[in-house]
Amino acid sequence: MMQQLRLVAVMALIGGVGGCEPAPVAIPPGAQQVAVVATLTAVTLAPAEVPSGDVYLVLTLPAQGGELQLARSASGGLSDDQLAQLAQTGDAGAGVSYEALSASCCGNVVKETLSAGKYAIILPGPSGSAAVAPPLSTAILQVGP
Repeated sequence: MMQQLRLVAVMALIGGVGGCEPAPVAIPPGAQQVAVVATLTAVTLAPAEVPSGDVYLVLTLPAQGGELQLARSASGGLSDDQLAQLAQTGDAGAGVSYEALSASCCGNVVKETLSAGKYAIILPGPSGSAAVAPPLSTAILQVGP
């Protein structure tokens, strides 16, 4: 009986450590994909223009790790003024949200449902205690109708 309890405890521990939450994102055949490639100093997109709808961001991050951010407004894409402000200050202003994009043990694909507009994928710069720093690199994803 004691051996069975130990076996159950070990299996539960392995299941808890080996499990992946949330589950990896599967890309359906024919789905729109964007390769998001980041180095320690730059981020690039291929393609940089896609139609609106479900978009699968396939992340390639540096071996040292790191996290990107997706910036969007409440209505979808960012205005040219918001993009300019983001490039200068690291903050696109009120009404803009930032979503962390990172690879994990569960995979490197992030599904986004995007409407027409411009979205910024940001490689954040070092931030000080008093203000947000301008990003090291920003790539613009143009989403068409």
